[in-house]
Amino acid sequence: MQIVLLCITIAFGAVLVYQPHFDYPYPLLGDEYVHLSLGKYVLEERALPFTNPYFSVPFPHVNFESGFDLLLAGLFLLTPGDPVLQYKFFAVAFFILNSLLLYRLVSVWFKNYWAALFAVFFFGTIKSEASFLAHQYFIPLTLGITLLLLSFLLFHAWIEKRRRQYPLLLAGTLTALALSYPPALFFFIGVILTYILSMNHSLHEGFHITKERFFWYFLGVAAIITTLFIGALSFFQMLGKIMFFSGWNNIETPLSPIFFFGIVPSVLAAIGLYTVAVPKHETAKVPLYWFLCSFGLLSVFYLFDFSIFIPTPRLFVFYLIGVSILAGAGFSFLLQFGKRFLPSTRVAAFAVVLLSSPLIFHYYTTFSKPLEFQKVLTPKIHAALVFLEREYPGNGIVIADSVTSIGVYPVSGKHVVNLLNTNIGGGSTREARLFITKDCREKRSDIMDQFSFYTGTIDLTTRPFFLLSSTKQNCPVFLEALYDKGPYIYKINGYEYLHASTALSGNTLEGDDWIEYYREDGSVHGTKKSTGESYTGTWSSSGGPEFCIVYAFDKKKTSCWKVSVRNGDVRSFDIERKPVPWRDARHLSGNPYNL
Repeated sequence: MQIVLLCITIAFGAVLVYQPHFDYPYPLLGDEYVHLSLGKYVLEERALPFTNPYFSVPFPHVNFESGFDLLLAGLFLLTPGDPVLQYKFFAVAFFILNSLLLYRLVSVWFKNYWAALFAVFFFGTIKSEASFLAHQYFIPLTLGITLLLLSFLLFHAWIEKRRRQYPLLLAGTLTALALSYPPALFFFIGVILTYILSMNHSLHEGFHITKERFFWYFLGVAAIITTLFIGALSFFQMLGKIMFFSGWNNIETPLSPIFFFGIVPSVLAAIGLYTVAVPKHETAKVPLYWFLCSFGLLSVFYLFDFSIFIPTPRLFVFYLIGVSILAGAGFSFLLQFGKRFLPSTRVAAFAVVLLSSPLIFHYYTTFSKPLEFQKVLTPKIHAALVFLEREYPGNGIVIADSVTSIGVYPVSGKHVVNLLNTNIGGGSTREARLFITKDCREKRSDIMDQFSFYTGTIDLTTRPFFLLSSTKQNCPVFLEALYDKGPYIYKINGYEYLHASTALSGNTLEGDDWIEYYREDGSVHGTKKSTGESYTGTWSSSGGPEFCIVYAFDKKKTSCWKVSVRNGDVRSFDIERKPVPWRDARHLSGNPYNL
């Protein structure tokens, strides 16, 4: 019966986790797409997740959560199919795993089935919001909770059984936690430090020294390690990485320690605080230190507007887990209190119903407020990207809006030119918006050329460019329609060269009354058709479509133009992008006139 009740309780929580996916089969959060992309990058490129996979230029990515991305790569390898469509099930699977770990942890702390059961119940009702990420997302925080609960279980086993394998297992778990989600590691250290400094333990017995000596030894070692850690961060100029001020999250909203979770768990947690203040088992006080550590760090943020080591929205998750544990202990206490004073079966049944009413109310209020989120993908956009992957496999770059671009690489494997400002961000957002929204006359090569920092040298003959637009683009000269079932996909054609240096070096331009050969050494050799007169000069290009010429017959003047080459025709523009018709010419490979 106990197992059945536990399964039902976890199932209620799993329904809340899966609730956003009742009518939406894709990941919910930009960060989920980023980690999905990093996991896919690890699997396909067989490389560690320290490179931004969205851009064709291999920008380094400072990744403090690489362990999570490696786990994702393993999950994708073991679960065939579309990772984008499977991603939602990982959140449910890890919620179930975390619920079982929490049940086990509370059971060994309190030796009480009901405390563990109701701790799991309240744990399942921790609900995400726009600025608060909890069970509904599968992110490094999710794995951090898994390893955090496992670390406390191993620490408890070490204290209780004093076997050598437990410190080794704990060290391995903490290493995985450091590589997957460092804030959870800092929280574990904070709770254990508080527990050890409380002197309410028997750890000194394992070292065969007195409690006082153990205290001073531990304090000295902790001070040395902290100093070395701060020194290392200072040496690598990373001290700013451990300070989190208000506004760290762009969509940050104030979170009430009492009213955010609800009155029911908060009142029960207050009762639970009493039950953990005087426990019989020494590790049963760890939940008290869990609560004090999390609430104390939250208070620092509320008072001074900053937090250290742990971002406040993530710290709030750990705080609510602690409240869930205390609420479970409080509800168990009320049950035991009722059994003592209500011996009659009917009265006891009435009391159970009375106590269950707040739980039903709490679950209903949680379920009745569905999570609101910005949709990165829609079924139509997903279908378009699947079409692109199937019909045009291999390398390619997609120009799309910054939100849709987050989903391009995970679905199609194509690179992009801009990204929503998530934990990876970047790109030419303004230029992408201009290229999508401007009319055909303004979709010129000089706009596309500004993508080159993120794409590398743009050469449409070897690496295709695609445009993904929510509106129809009527530019048949250089946009070839590929897909028109909702969002529109176009292949960008015609701009054979977007760098003047690539277009000109070693090639010839033939205008109406002039021919010029641009040598690779930077010299120009030309002739006038009407008179046969020859002339020379020098040319240069600092990148992009712009180049300059200084003619030998007028060394004091430097003439500069921008060019675009399309189907062998060269169009010229001045620096202000106004057409220069007399410079229009034919593009000829090599030196056919032997100039």
